Amino acid sequence: MLFVPNQPLFGSLDQIYEIVRMIDTGDQRVYDRLRWRARRGLLENDILLSRFFKTELMQLSAGELQLLDELLRLDDNDLLDLLMGRRISEDARLAPLIARIRAA
Repeated sequence: MLFVPNQPLFGSLDQIYEIVRMIDTGDQRVYDRLRWRARRGLLENDILLSRFFKTELMQLSAGELQLLDELLRLDDNDLLDLLMGRRISEDARLAPLIARIRAA
């Protein structure tokens, strides 16, 4: 399978975000921004994040969505180190979210 940057690996992110857009509550721009930020340059990050989005996105609280946004602002290699457990986040607030992504 050919990896194309800025394209969802399994096509599932688009499906998940289509469901998110249909949610009545909350500002839809938040989900659009998360969708854009979730597109990564490293295949490993894409796989981990797409699995998490499939199973957990709809269960996140507003505070957790904000933390996810902060996490997605990291550089690809820094994010991968956190998600693979090679490094511990300096921000303790991110630890539970990182654990959920790793478990997904």
